Amino acid sequence: MKVIILSLLVGISTFACANDNSMPMPNADFESGDTGWSFNGSMSSIQAHAARSGSYGLEVNDTKHNLGSNLRSWKQSVMPGQSYQLDFDARILSGDGIAVYLQFYNAQDQLIRDSQNKEQILRTIPGEASDWERFSLAATAPETASSLRVWIHSFISSEVLAQFDNFTLRPVSQEAVQRHGSEQAADRKVSAYSWIGNPDNLIVFAKDSPATAFAELKVMQADGSPYRSPKEDWEQARSRVENNPQWSDWLEEKRAEIDAWILEKQDRVGWEAGWNHEFISPKDGAFLIWTKDVPGEDVDYLMSKTGDRVEVTPTLIRAWVGAFRKRHADMMIEAAYLYRLTEDPAYAEWVAEQLDFYANNYDSWGNGASQKQHSHLGFQSLDDAVIISRQIDATRLIFDYATPERRQAWFTKLFKPEAALLDSCFQTIHNIATWQRATQAKIALLYEDAELWQQAIEGTFGLKAQFQRGVTSDYIWYEQSMGYNGFIIMGTHSLFSFSALLGEKDKLAEEAYVAQNLMLAPLALRFPNGHLPNPSDNTGNPKASTTWLAKTYRIFPTYLGLEAARSSYNWDTLIDPPAQIVADDSDITPAYPVVHTRNMESSQFALLKEGPWQVFFHFGQLNRSHSQAEALNWSASYKGLMLSEDVGTVGYGSPLASNYYRKGLAHNIPLIKGQGQKPWSTGELIEFDADQARVAARQNQYRQDVSAERSLQIDGDTLIDQVSIQLKDGSAASPLGLSLHIIGQAQLNQAFRSIESEQFSQDRPRAFQYWSDIKATEYEGSANIPVQLSNGDLIEIEFEHEGPFTLYVATAPGRPNTSHTGFYLETPPLTKANWTTYIRPIIVSNDSIQASSAD
Repeated sequence: MKVIILSLLVGISTFACANDNSMPMPNADFESGDTGWSFNGSMSSIQAHAARSGSYGLEVNDTKHNLGSNLRSWKQSVMPGQSYQLDFDARILSGDGIAVYLQFYNAQDQLIRDSQNKEQILRTIPGEASDWERFSLAATAPETASSLRVWIHSFISSEVLAQFDNFTLRPVSQEAVQRHGSEQAADRKVSAYSWIGNPDNLIVFAKDSPATAFAELKVMQADGSPYRSPKEDWEQARSRVENNPQWSDWLEEKRAEIDAWILEKQDRVGWEAGWNHEFISPKDGAFLIWTKDVPGEDVDYLMSKTGDRVEVTPTLIRAWVGAFRKRHADMMIEAAYLYRLTEDPAYAEWVAEQLDFYANNYDSWGNGASQKQHSHLGFQSLDDAVIISRQIDATRLIFDYATPERRQAWFTKLFKPEAALLDSCFQTIHNIATWQRATQAKIALLYEDAELWQQAIEGTFGLKAQFQRGVTSDYIWYEQSMGYNGFIIMGTHSLFSFSALLGEKDKLAEEAYVAQNLMLAPLALRFPNGHLPNPSDNTGNPKASTTWLAKTYRIFPTYLGLEAARSSYNWDTLIDPPAQIVADDSDITPAYPVVHTRNMESSQFALLKEGPWQVFFHFGQLNRSHSQAEALNWSASYKGLMLSEDVGTVGYGSPLASNYYRKGLAHNIPLIKGQGQKPWSTGELIEFDADQARVAARQNQYRQDVSAERSLQIDGDTLIDQVSIQLKDGSAASPLGLSLHIIGQAQLNQAFRSIESEQFSQDRPRAFQYWSDIKATEYEGSANIPVQLSNGDLIEIEFEHEGPFTLYVATAPGRPNTSHTGFYLETPPLTKANWTTYIRPIIVSNDSIQASSAD
């Protein structure tokens, strides 16, 4: 029987404590139906199968990306200054992203929150908690507190199936708050919005002379600046299309494309935009192929990029609409360019009519059942920033065509409300905030709104702060994904061009220098095959590319970008040809920056390059945003071939993203009971020796009461990887392990036995369910496994551990439709473990395999 703590007078809370010091919390074990709890929505329900003990428990089943569950207990009276502790049982059956909160209220029944930081008191349930666990959360009642309530809430962007039971609430000493305090209050005093870049946790990163960084790649201007004023020479452009057959053909195709779009495509009043991360295949999370055919009307199915036929659903229709609206804004820019080139007012009028349409029907959007808060034309505020940014670009090009009254109507009914909407959220340091501020700044420039400009650029979270605090000293965006370096450029390069064209270039010069370096810095980290390191939850495998250098050559000219742009036929090369910046016969040969061993501590990275090896080490995070359970992870190439690579993740709307790709098993990291790092944390660089090609780092709080260290060293042809895991005093012994991913085929001996997937994943985190073709055997002290690489070369992987361990070898998921070899090593329950892994070539001689380093 479970212990029931239930008030005799349900609904009347009392501070009097029972003999066990517990406060009467009505129906704390859910045995009495919905008494004691206020249900809002259908995600939370009382179920028999959700009980840890007794007959009933609470189940939260959140299947919506844009809504969170909402269940609150009835209020309990509290005494100001007294500390209280909430204890409860919980487990997560699938997904991730749910927490239990303590909320204090004053005598006027108002929720007490820090008005500036909006700090909340919560305990997040980790996604790895697949078995019932007891959790505790303690806090001290503010001086104005009169009551408190418990709030069980799944995060808005999460999908999760979780169960709860056996809540108890009791007064405790202040020491309990130190032991079981809120994750946000205890974790470096992080606010509720810290996961998206609280400036208290993001320093102003020192950047030494950003204008001259990567100087050998940049085309400096006469004033010594790498930031150029772009040209818009329409007379010369007309001459080119009249006298050059290739340009004439390009223009004919462009006109046909835009004419067809104008004739056939029109946005619709009230059309609800969905999330691009839900435009995916339910089979493998691969993104679908977008076409201009309206799903559900023109077609009844879609195709994924991996070849799956996917039936149309309302979710996919909304996601299609979100992509359409961005594409439609692109077409507005294209038509506006046609107006400037051809001087045909029909194109300007069509663009103006679209702006009239959005302005006059603005109130028909923003009320979608699946839209996120602070969005209107798009699914979320980022989408609004993208759409409006493109619309304001089109508006600039036809500004002289429209009457002052018409231009003002666009501002009053469309751009001004959107500027306010974009300012209503993401007041923080974040990639989305950067898009929002850049879009606001473009509106301010075009409409000469000084107040809006000050707000967007100079505000606490304005564009200047975004570049100061969001870009590290190594010119890496602090959310760490290489894809976000490009995403920041995507959101801001048009602003830099916009301001220069309007004669305001000097206002953003320092930010422009930093932005240019964001494009160049990843190139210096590229692997020999052109792949980039892939920390954080990037949805793809990034490659070293000159794409953005080519797109931005008019304002950020580089030799690589100009070379890539020369052969392109587009609006940029038509109105501002690369040859006007650097002549085609220049004697400078464009080249990528040299890759070398580097300490990138400000970005929590290190790079070793020696002999046949190149190793990228990711030893910590700078913030929660887009972090994964991957601190102390590494990727490497050997003899120019990728040996181990972080494959990133799939669309965030796929359960695979949260259940596997973001979890520890998907990375090369130490594991505790099969679980990786939790929560995110900055790492401590212990050693960096470029001469010895060695780096070492520590995570002092890898998990609760667990520390971990790793060192990597290149010694001739051998990569030496040393890992130590230490459960701190008082921690119970746990199975300790290591995961490793190799792009190659393991050559296993007959000692390996097949293991059923169900047996492998039993009593382990859900991520283990995604490995297949599992084989295992036991070792004592060391294990040697030959692996054949894709080019036919053989390497040997030697694992060393003092004592017995089990080695599992399986097929692990890669990008959709791909896989690689996964190794998982696990000890019996221990409080500490030391692993040493040697990866070295194998010399084949006389039909036998001998390790080159064998005695």
